Amino acid sequence: TILGTAVSNPTFAFSVAGSINAATIQYLGTPNDLYISTGYAGATQVFRSDAAVTNLTLSGASGSELATFAGDVGTSGDITVTSSPSASGRLVFGNSNDANEGQIIYAHGATANTGTLQLAADSVIQASFTGSSGSELATFAGDVTLDQYLTFSAAASCSMLMDSNGQALFIAAGVAGNTGANIRLNGSSATNPNDMQFRASSTNTLYYDHSATTWNFQANDIVT
Repeated sequence: TILGTAVSNPTFAFSVAGSINAATIQYLGTPNDLYISTGYAGATQVFRSDAAVTNLTLSGASGSELATFAGDVGTSGDITVTSSPSASGRLVFGNSNDANEGQIIYAHGATANTGTLQLAADSVIQASFTGSSGSELATFAGDVTLDQYLTFSAAASCSMLMDSNGQALFIAAGVAGNTGANIRLNGSSATNPNDMQFRASSTNTLYYDHSATTWNFQANDIVT
């Protein structure tokens, strides 16, 4: 047991002969905090257990903060990455010196709630999500592959989807390919390859037959 006074908190100091640049473990009786620090008299904290907010803080020189754990690290609460408005907060997967690292990055905007969330692979931004409520934007650096529907949620739902055989693309003003006004675009391997069908629900109103290179207006009047 190491006892300290009200003005002298219990401290372990580690140093070499003739040096005052000690590393210290220090307990502050008020407010029950524990510090591990480097430098004379704990000048630079690298570990802090703060009783007031029941958390742990790991720190280092600005821009080179590092905590290394030999095994998995679990949490029952949130993980918060805090950075200044002039910097980007990030989670890095892999060696920070490796060009093939993966990253989740939050780049602060000029005003509140205008930042950009970015996903990086090979240190190149592959996707970004930005905008305030009602004007969100998602940008992707390459192709986007979907195995299911792409549905637009709004007062009147719209969708883009493939048929069950993966041979036709529907662009529809509804939640299915045969609801509302819709366009069916046949792929080269479809039963009617490269054809286009403009439809009301499941009824053709205009049909382009690629093999015959003809437009069929389905007996509808043409108004000029």
